[in-house]
Amino acid sequence: MNKIKQFFNSFLLIELIKGLMVTGGHMFSPKVTIQYPEEKNPSITKI
Repeated sequence: MNKIKQFFNSFLLIELIKGLMVTGGHMFSPKVTIQYPEEKNPSITKI
């Protein structure tokens, strides 16, 4: 049974499909843009 599962994982390229899903999720997520000299990044604070 393990060899059959390994065959399908390698044949169907499950890892590639999972990676493309992650990439697609990042590509279509809303972007955060800062107009650099005018706006400072609020997440960076000096200690």
